[in-house]
Amino acid sequence: MIRVKVILLCLYLIPGVRHAGATHVQNMREFIWVNRVLITEVHDVSALERIKQTIARNAQQFSDNKLISLVKLDANLYSIQIHGNKLTSTQLAQNELVKEIKELLTEFSGNVLLVGLDGRVKHKYKNIDFKLTDAFNDISLMPMRRAELNNLN
Repeated sequence: MIRVKVILLCLYLIPGVRHAGATHVQNMREFIWVNRVLITEVHDVSALERIKQTIARNAQQFSDNKLISLVKLDANLYSIQIHGNKLTSTQLAQNELVKEIKELLTEFSGNVLLVGLDGRVKHKYKNIDFKLTDAFNDISLMPMRRAELNNLN
């Protein structure tokens, strides 16, 4: 029995073995070492659509930086991510992840949060003047991202 648990744990820790898509994630811990996460709140559907358009225009960089965006609109939480070159947007079912995001957004009201691969909030940006390029620039300075880039060369 212990051997099975160890094997399952090893499979869980190997990047790409577990599904990184936010639609199946139950809590923030599941993003650790798989995705960086941008978290924000919007107050109308048009703002949500603008976020989708911005991500679609920057799809390659979004994907290269292992980013997923979680956006709260009213009582709903949406996952926006890139699969290949295709943008997907999914309303998430109520679970622990949704509760955690709502708590973070309450704590950091009015901010866009950048969560790193280690699961910690790395940067807070004022929602009113946030630009995706700010997050890309900050990610490029992170030690994990620099290591990823060095491994590509």
